[in-house]
Amino acid sequence: MAAPPPLWQHEVATLGRDQTSKLPVVPIASRAAAAGMDGAEEKLSETWRHIKGVARDDAKQYDLMELVRNARREDTYQFPVPGWPSLLRAVSPSMPDLPAMVQDKYRTCQTMCFCGVFPEIRRAWASVDNSLFLWRYDRSGDVPVEYCGEEQAICCVGLAQPKPGVFLSAIQHVLVLATTVEIVLLGVCTSPAKGGSSDAYEQLSLQPMPLYSLPSDNVVMTCFAASDSGRIFLGGSDGHVYEVQYAATDSWRQRRCSKVRVTGGIQQMLPSFLPSFLFGAPVPLDKLVLDNERGILYSLAANSAIQVFDLGADGTEPAKRVAELTDFLTEVSRLPTGRSVFAPGEDKRGTAIKYLAVIPMSESWKVHLMAVTSNGRRAFLTTNPQVRAYSYGSRDSRSSSVPAHLDPKKARPCALVALDARGPLPQAPVAGSRVTTDPTSRVLDVTAALYTQGTLVLAESAGPDGKATKLLLAARNHTLPPPSVNVNLGSGAAGLREVVSDLEQHIPGETTAIGCLPQPSVLGPELHPGGSWGACQDELAGQMFSGPLQLVLVSTAGVLQLERRRPVDVLQALLQERSPEKLQQFFEAYGAPEAAAMCYLLATAENQSMRLVEEAITALENPLLVGQPLMPEEGGSGAEAARNAGATGDGIYMGTAVNPNPEPDWSGAHKGLAVYISRLLAPIWEAKLITPSASNANVWKARLSERSMTVLENKLRALERFLAEISKRRKARGFGKAGNGQQHSSSFLGGQLEDGTSRLLNAGSALAVAGAGDAPFVKRQRMWNAFVMEEQRNNAVRQLASKAAQALLLLRTIVAGNVNRLVNRLDADTKRALRDLHFRDLVLEGSSPGTAAALVAALVADQLDQAGGGSAAGGVAELATALQAGAPAYFREQDRQFFQATAKLKAAEEAGSAAERDAAAREALAGLLRVPQCVNLSQMVGRLAFLRQYEGVVELVLRCAALADPHSQAWRLGSSADTAAARAARDRCYSYLLGVLKPLLGVGPPPVAAPLGAAAAAAGTAGAGAGAEAEGSPLTPKERLAAKEAMMQAILRSGDQYLVTVLYSTLVDVGADEDLLAHPSAALELYLRQEGGLAGNAGGGGGPGALVGGQVGPLSRRQVAHLELLARLHIKKGKYAAAAGVYRALAERRSGAGDAAVSLEQRLDALHNALLQARSVGDEQLTDGLRGSVKVMSLQLSIADQLKQRLAAAAIPAGCTREQLQAQLRELQSSSLDISDLYNSYAQPLELWGVCLDICNFAGNVPAEYVRQLWDLLLKQAWEQQQQQQQQGDEAGEPDGRLQGCCDKVAALGVNFYPNESSLPLSHVTLRLEAIAAGLWPSPCDAARDASLVVRCLRALLAPAAGDNASGVIAGVYEQLLAKRGALLDGGVAGAGVVLGGSGDGAARSALRLRLLQSLAAHCRIVMEEELASSLTGQPDHGYPSRFLGRSQQAAALADLAERCAAEARGIGGDAAAEGLALAEQFDRVAAQLAGSSGR
Repeated sequence: MAAPPPLWQHEVATLGRDQTSKLPVVPIASRAAAAGMDGAEEKLSETWRHIKGVARDDAKQYDLMELVRNARREDTYQFPVPGWPSLLRAVSPSMPDLPAMVQDKYRTCQTMCFCGVFPEIRRAWASVDNSLFLWRYDRSGDVPVEYCGEEQAICCVGLAQPKPGVFLSAIQHVLVLATTVEIVLLGVCTSPAKGGSSDAYEQLSLQPMPLYSLPSDNVVMTCFAASDSGRIFLGGSDGHVYEVQYAATDSWRQRRCSKVRVTGGIQQMLPSFLPSFLFGAPVPLDKLVLDNERGILYSLAANSAIQVFDLGADGTEPAKRVAELTDFLTEVSRLPTGRSVFAPGEDKRGTAIKYLAVIPMSESWKVHLMAVTSNGRRAFLTTNPQVRAYSYGSRDSRSSSVPAHLDPKKARPCALVALDARGPLPQAPVAGSRVTTDPTSRVLDVTAALYTQGTLVLAESAGPDGKATKLLLAARNHTLPPPSVNVNLGSGAAGLREVVSDLEQHIPGETTAIGCLPQPSVLGPELHPGGSWGACQDELAGQMFSGPLQLVLVSTAGVLQLERRRPVDVLQALLQERSPEKLQQFFEAYGAPEAAAMCYLLATAENQSMRLVEEAITALENPLLVGQPLMPEEGGSGAEAARNAGATGDGIYMGTAVNPNPEPDWSGAHKGLAVYISRLLAPIWEAKLITPSASNANVWKARLSERSMTVLENKLRALERFLAEISKRRKARGFGKAGNGQQHSSSFLGGQLEDGTSRLLNAGSALAVAGAGDAPFVKRQRMWNAFVMEEQRNNAVRQLASKAAQALLLLRTIVAGNVNRLVNRLDADTKRALRDLHFRDLVLEGSSPGTAAALVAALVADQLDQAGGGSAAGGVAELATALQAGAPAYFREQDRQFFQATAKLKAAEEAGSAAERDAAAREALAGLLRVPQCVNLSQMVGRLAFLRQYEGVVELVLRCAALADPHSQAWRLGSSADTAAARAARDRCYSYLLGVLKPLLGVGPPPVAAPLGAAAAAAGTAGAGAGAEAEGSPLTPKERLAAKEAMMQAILRSGDQYLVTVLYSTLVDVGADEDLLAHPSAALELYLRQEGGLAGNAGGGGGPGALVGGQVGPLSRRQVAHLELLARLHIKKGKYAAAAGVYRALAERRSGAGDAAVSLEQRLDALHNALLQARSVGDEQLTDGLRGSVKVMSLQLSIADQLKQRLAAAAIPAGCTREQLQAQLRELQSSSLDISDLYNSYAQPLELWGVCLDICNFAGNVPAEYVRQLWDLLLKQAWEQQQQQQQQGDEAGEPDGRLQGCCDKVAALGVNFYPNESSLPLSHVTLRLEAIAAGLWPSPCDAARDASLVVRCLRALLAPAAGDNASGVIAGVYEQLLAKRGALLDGGVAGAGVVLGGSGDGAARSALRLRLLQSLAAHCRIVMEEELASSLTGQPDHGYPSRFLGRSQQAAALADLAERCAAEARGIGGDAAAEGLALAEQFDRVAAQLAGSSGR
């Protein structure tokens, strides 16, 4: 594929250093897969599902315990196929001798010598007396480093990792030397050579540390162990275990370096020479073994006794002995397998434990320790018998309810119990003989052993004198089991099958140690191929990323490097040998899919020879090795099931479902391809890519190292090239040509793979497929179809490999820069998506389609921001070229166009004049509008607004919203899931537009934009040297108004109905009512009606019919705001009737909970507004109706207020509870009620007599007798309330107080009724008040002392309506009561009989007449004082109508009244006669005074 042209070849060249800085991060829309690939591109996710289904590489793994128990004796051990290379081979052709310095020292040895190997630092070691030698075992002639700083003989040597923070960082290891008298720690420093060698272990130096030495207390240390955390343990000849504790400094609790005995109990308190006498001769310790995963330390004594020490779950707690196994043979013999492996009464020397190996948790939860005896037998032990073994690979599927003591990750050791035993390795059989595992048939003399990654290496004495070593190896056998082996025994495990191999030649000397080199993966340390399983169970998967197991053997004759071949190494040797028989044996042994996967591994390996690649291709295309794809009808997958289901001869399967589109049974080559790519992607497929740091959430880090990504990318690209080469060769061989006389097919296979279709053409031509030449035509057709389907699948796998490689290239490019700075360019949503982004998401782009694009944009923007000077254009162009060439799926032509536009935008921001800025901004906007799918609105909108491209902001947002909702589903009515999703997508786009509009509306900080005119030129001149962006200036009110109007007009004419609705909603929310009403339209009215809850009501006209009928609601506060705006819109348009209807709907709406609740005050206020608008219409009927509604609502509000007062004062009416009263209040406040409901349900039952009178006054046509009765009830209620206050000691309850309370009620209510006699029977009410004043009604009591109270009440009642004529009306009422003497005395006046009790006695009647006259006397005094006296002082006449003309006429009338009253007073007899005479004298004086003033 030709490389694309450089990015911005012309555009970027015109920009300076500072013009390319700070370009924004812009997510690019989801991308298609890379173009230009052959074949139909299937969806990558479906391809991955196909791969996992075909590979089935997630096969269940089994616990070592299950494998051992399910192993059959006859199938325990197998030997390699004859003719195959041995699994164990020597790296060098000859064994190097020990260094001359060591041999010379050994010849002069006086006390003791030892030797071993430290694979961690690539050194072998030997100690002779007090000298220690270290030399490179992998280099012939290396000069040893000698240390002889101790005086006593060295008895034990060990290498440990130092504790963090104790020593200098240059000290990478600690060498522990134990002599017969002291223990010394030496610092080990390794470094590359000065010439720049890549070997980190080239140079070695030992640093003495005098402060870290301590005496051994006469204990000869015999063994050593160290933990990964730096703890050091030593085993002594006294049978005890010691820990060397060391720290950076001394403390009051602990010395810098000290020794602690872990075992011994009370012996620690005794002198060192006493235990031998008290406790017997000690048994020396031979070995210490440490299990770092479980935190367990094991010690092995010379008598095969094993002790178990618990170091805590994290390995940092003080060592505590928890178990001891003193009789190993007895413990093992109690097992059924132990009795068969260890013969009873056998020589204990052969059963002595020679080697202990820790079983990692990746191999077993149940088995913790393996013991190897001197004769090569093995025993498997556990420290916690209750922990169960995992099976079926369910280590991570345990129930969370498992108790802690059964959880293998939490359970602590409590015992040491044997679980199973395994016989010794058999001897290689003679041709034709049978392999046996009889323990008596093979006797070994093990001198050294090593167990690692499922491989056991044993060194046994060999040769006639026993001074040579034979090396044996037992490893997991990953070949297919023979048909005779039951692979489904017990828990389902096939049993532990091991292949036994040996080194072809003997090794000179006696082996003293075997070490294993660290087996680094080609991937970084952050990835663990095959998950958390060890290489022993996943050797077939582990060989993808790890080399052969490297071993180092040290004998008394020298050091030998060994290598254990992997299965792929065996295949490589067989391919190079080019033996068809052996190759076929290999494919049969491992299975065609597994062997084919190894062929892919070899063919795509780096720096692989072309000859080997050709051999791999030949093997993958050999149907005898890998088979060929077959349809079910030809015996492929499903054929056997069909036959078992009773398939008929014509292919119709009776009684079983038929798949209309069956897939073939894929060939072994395709299955192997699926296995290979599945294993290749397994380490990173579920890996997270970029996440916040655990210590600081604001710091982002890449989770994959560049090394891992480079290795995987190279392998994927090699696989892509290899698959392309195979496809090319198949096309070149002429597939599709006629094979039996038929017409030539135009490169059928090639066309099928290139046009991308999935249809199967009629392949009448015969293909070069095995078995197709003599087959019938229909069969050849099916075989051809199967072949084409497999080729399509191969191409789909190739596409997946390409996409994954491109993703890795993108990630590598990201990791090469500052990841944290790059991520900080992303918006919050993208950061959240990035936090959960896995590699599979990046490849499939299913769950995070925009994240990959955002990363690409951030990468390019960061490059532009960081590059400077002349390197900016070149660096960015180089990056773009690399991305377009290596990752075309993530960087396409539209991306280039987008970044061109952003460059123009940057130039506009830094332009020196307003004209240049505007021209560049418009050009940038035009470029952005061409690629809206690449635009990140969060960045672009703000920049365009800064450049005053307000209409461009609207247009760009509209383009992006159209992409987010291409079918305009947001405009549709309803609330389906698709509509909701479309609206949410559009809302995300519109939010950026509104972010620009709101500041223009006065919400938030004032808007800032690029300066214009002289300010722009000044800013451009000031920033020209520094290249800084022009600083914005606040918009003036005029500029803000123009910008706001431009945006709103662009929105309104856009035709986007949903955006217009969003605009209206925003204006309502921010309170921009005037801006909203400034653009009246039918759409606005419809929007306000819909949002206000009136969508189903008519009423847009201006006539009376505009009133909204029926109740609406409940309405939220926001809906109410919309309806109020609707009413204002109607008023603005002159539709007053419609406005009145809206207000009436607000008043009569249903009440709800929360903000939907509506108070009676709000209802009344809405009715007042409706009435105001109705008056503007001039419709009397409408006005009268609303006026009545206002009155009824006022009455309802009055009732509610009185109920609240009663509840507050706890004045609950009789027969009613507080809860009932509260319920009535809630019901009353919930909605507007009819006047009849108010009277019958509330006012009358609750004895609200004043409200009852008010309702009667409003209703009219109420019988007079009923009204008088209500007045009596009102006055009686007021009197009783005052009486209760008297009982409570309140002065208001005195006679004058009782009367005043009643007068107040009459005055407050009557002022609204007068002069309506039907609602206010004044004579009757006055008579009742006078009876109360006289103490005659409603119950006998003391009379009131103040005779003016009733008169003053009447004056206050009549003053607003009667004015100056009030005194005449009052006089007339009293004269009426006095004139009807007989009626009054006989009860003729309405109610008089009630007052006087029927005919009554004379005293009561006299008292009532006397009280009437006293009130008239008070009336005369008040008139003289307040009216006539004021007129004499010259106050103006108010002009109220009066029956008297002028002040003289009023005085004369009052004088006549006084004379008549005097005569009436003198006529009072009985006990009140004296009071009557005194009252008559008062009237006489009044008459005389008035007569003088009137001139009579």
